[in-house]
Amino acid sequence: MMTLHVFLIFSAFAFGGGAQVKETWRVGNFSFKTEVNRRLGIMVNPACAVDRPSHPCGAIVFAKRASKKALSKEELSGGKNPGAVLCHRSDGSRVVIAEDPNGNQASFCVFKDGSLISSSSLLKMALRNDLGGKGR
Repeated sequence: MMTLHVFLIFSAFAFGGGAQVKETWRVGNFSFKTEVNRRLGIMVNPACAVDRPSHPCGAIVFAKRASKKALSKEELSGGKNPGAVLCHRSDGSRVVIAEDPNGNQASFCVFKDGSLISSSSLLKMALRNDLGGKGR
């Protein structure tokens, strides 16, 4: 339980409030940008960073109903990334490993509509959902 609290506190500090976090990532020859959706405190593509009810973002729609509780021990065996495992549960989504200009790597879940969310943000939303929407 302490791990969950530390993770949520770190996530809130890293992505909540303050300056807008914008990053550029590269997968092979393809590059893309990410921003933080301030309301949810999660890293997504710029089109999902602003809530648009008339054009819902697939990444956010999926993240709002994700649950880590739904994952079995077998699905998480061998040290699998829980966010990536959650991503594979969405029809038509795929996990990509991207690199920033400093050589840091992160995994992202890319949806059929082209939207994306970092795997760690997807896990953050799943944990928040499991807590009944509490925590940021």
